[in-house]
Amino acid sequence: MSNLFPRHVDSPDAAIHHLWGWFDVLGAELTGGRALVSPETGGMSIRGVRFAFHGHSTALSIDLHLDGDLVALRYRFDYRVGDRFLWRADKHPGHETELGGMCHLHIGPSEHTRVASPDFDLGAIAERIMTTNRGLNESNTRAQG
Repeated sequence: MSNLFPRHVDSPDAAIHHLWGWFDVLGAELTGGRALVSPETGGMSIRGVRFAFHGHSTALSIDLHLDGDLVALRYRFDYRVGDRFLWRADKHPGHETELGGMCHLHIGPSEHTRVASPDFDLGAIAERIMTTNRGLNESNTRAQG
């Protein structure tokens, strides 16, 4: 089981604070969504949260379901520029036979292209965002030059 958060993040409130701070460091602005804490299980769901990266016209939408120990049971990190699909990191049941596990990555331009992947943490998601944005910057530079 993978934990998206560093070890010092030990409560739903700390997880929300860490996630929002993490996106601030990445230069993103919260544009929608909500976080819900389950008093019964101590788990947490983050649904429809969207962060915009204005310098790149990109956005990351998040759906995330954590257990009481803040371990990701399911997630969906969907990254787009405008309406154009770039990639999505998923963890959910349904592709285990095809891909060997619940974790997989959809790679654009088609959302139907998917490959097996390790369980992501926030560091891996951040790295993927930065790599994608660098690629977009290089493409825009070539198109302009």
